[in-house]
Amino acid sequence: MTYLKKLGKPCLFGLILLTLVLAVSWLFYPKNNTREAGIEDFISNAFLAEPENTLDVLILGDSVPKFGLMPELMWHEQGYTSYVCATAGKAIPKAAELMEQFLERQSPRVILLESNILFRPVDGGYARRLEMERLFPVLRYHNNWKNVSLGQMLRPVEYTCTTPEKGYYLCKLIEPADNPDYMLDTGKRTELPAGVLSYVREIQEVCTRRGIRLILVSLPSAQNMNAACSALLADTAGSLGIPYLDMNDAGAVPIDWQTDTADAGDHLNFWGAKKATRYLGTYLKNLELLPDHREDPSYGQWNTDYEIFMTQAYAAYGNTDYNPIEE
Repeated sequence: MTYLKKLGKPCLFGLILLTLVLAVSWLFYPKNNTREAGIEDFISNAFLAEPENTLDVLILGDSVPKFGLMPELMWHEQGYTSYVCATAGKAIPKAAELMEQFLERQSPRVILLESNILFRPVDGGYARRLEMERLFPVLRYHNNWKNVSLGQMLRPVEYTCTTPEKGYYLCKLIEPADNPDYMLDTGKRTELPAGVLSYVREIQEVCTRRGIRLILVSLPSAQNMNAACSALLADTAGSLGIPYLDMNDAGAVPIDWQTDTADAGDHLNFWGAKKATRYLGTYLKNLELLPDHREDPSYGQWNTDYEIFMTQAYAAYGNTDYNPIEE
């Protein structure tokens, strides 16, 4: 009995400490998905305010899809509702976390995993930190006390921020690439960093369990892609039974590396993203997996957002007379 009493004290202390950490976590957790509320990467997290179960395509990855795919254009041309949940410079554990958050509110039919994130090294400490931050948000948002009032902290969670870009980052820069023949086979071979494949399998298992079609996609990138990467990704996708769409294949997407890249072939700019998005939209249409929502009045906000987005995009290039309806 004495032993049980001794054991009970640290257990009670641990329970009290856990309760306090959870309470503080709730206090510091952003109560809205706005920048002012302290949300992390509000562009990627704007999906939180989208109506539940209305987004049919989730796009995961790093900055390559963030610069390279425009959900609003796919909406306009195919009627598909998609969102780019991608964070610059992050490895695949972050993509897995965003997928988990996305699936709490949405039921996509297709998940597109852009391949550049597969070549980013996986740090075990970073992956564990993400898991702990999900359990105890105070670890991620402890600095919110500097910018968020106590009144904001005590509010109930209510997400209100949506953006017409749907996770896409508009880039108007133009910097030509100097290696347009980047896909020539040099005989070199490459490998995925350790630990990456386990995350791909984890994402695949979630998709299988929920009846979601997972597709591996490589957007055009003269700096990040080459014949060795393409061959490795094709083999990896084949071994996992995942479809693989490589937009770097000769003639697939008519990218002009003098005008369609923002930074010498690393990322696509607006003009390159238009071409890549149109190619992807046609590919998805041929799969016949997704509904066309353009005639559904409950999706009318997508038409409004498209007009806002395209008008802003062309205005960024100095064309203020652009009429998005004629696009």
